[in-house]
Amino acid sequence: GKHIQLENNSLSNLESKRAERPDTVHPVSMSDHTRAGHIFVTVGSTEFDALIEVAGSVRFAELAANQGFTKIVIQYGRGSARPHPDASKHLDVHAYDYKPSLAEDMSTAALVLSHAGAGTCLEALEAGKPLLVVVNDFLADNHQLELASKFNQEGYLEYTTPAKICERFVAMGAGKALKPYETGNPELFASWLNDLTGASGPGAR
Repeated sequence: GKHIQLENNSLSNLESKRAERPDTVHPVSMSDHTRAGHIFVTVGSTEFDALIEVAGSVRFAELAANQGFTKIVIQYGRGSARPHPDASKHLDVHAYDYKPSLAEDMSTAALVLSHAGAGTCLEALEAGKPLLVVVNDFLADNHQLELASKFNQEGYLEYTTPAKICERFVAMGAGKALKPYETGNPELFASWLNDLTGASGPGAR
């Protein structure tokens, strides 16, 4: 049966590992991989309760199950939001606050649903994962939106706001495949990031 599993203080429980990144040359499509992995939801080291509330909702779990997913892994960070208990009626739900490395959950995912942190986005793109970036539309100075929009225009990812996660998720399942990101070229990412934010590189998560 389905179950929900919550972990706390996982920082001390897990040995940090880096997963090998595949050399992806084919288009990145959510529909190709739904039965091969899980949905991975991540907010990095931040808190983004609006994202967790939707991704952990019964409605999202039902939509995900309809797309062929059987499991969702939610990394909720420093926020207070947790998956709804009834979400486990549709999917296996595994949730935790943080791990030293998210690479294992990232590498086995069929879809990554992420906050717009540059480092997290780059990790998902380099892992060759279909990526749905959720922009925090409550931020006053929203460089996240500019960065996500730029990558969307290039065909590498889809992006949305918390209120439209479910709508965009369904559209991704029926839509065209994304373009694989050119791994080993962080300079490209960094140059876009510099243009948009004045940041010094892709390390910010």
